[in-house]
Amino acid sequence: MSSTLIACAEEAVLVDTLVTLDQVDALAEWVRGFGKRVTGVYITHGHQDHWIGLARIQEHFPEARGIATPAVVERARFEATNPGLSAYWNASDGCDYLWVRARSSACGLPGERRTSAAPSR
Repeated sequence: MSSTLIACAEEAVLVDTLVTLDQVDALAEWVRGFGKRVTGVYITHGHQDHWIGLARIQEHFPEARGIATPAVVERARFEATNPGLSAYWNASDGCDYLWVRARSSACGLPGERRTSAAPSR
């Protein structure tokens, strides 16, 4: 799992999120260290480990819009509603996954508010 920050002088776009609450919170702290205004989170594909932390990242960066292609949105919706996949993410393995929050607030995203992946200048 990895995330990347694409930054201009004042704004930035985060590429993908992480999975657990602790991972996403640590990611947010790392991003804050750059002193940029995060305007978007680009989701590269629909596997949950790329988008499941979006709602939590948006708690840290409320201006950040979810950005994804229609195909990514379709896959993310499938992954969010597939019983087998939800069982995997709800597995009790000691990790504090974001599944419940993602199911309730982030499933409609990536892509509900589509925009350019490039920060405005």
